[in-house]
Amino acid sequence: MAKETEWNCSICHEAETEVAYVVPCNHLFCLGCIMRWVEMGTSCPLCRRMIETVKFSVRTGSGP
Repeated sequence: MAKETEWNCSICHEAETEVAYVVPCNHLFCLGCIMRWVEMGTSCPLCRRMIETVKFSVRTGSGP
């Protein structure tokens, strides 16, 4: 059973740590899935609104 804080991508249904969201609707997807999706089309897979951009956090390794 999934933990309450665990998030699953609505495209692949996997628990992912690299999460991205699309603007303007702010729906969340794993980064790999949404990048593959926008190669095929420019609408959100959930609401079909036109995707303006995909935003994600760039994290580097630990340390200064």
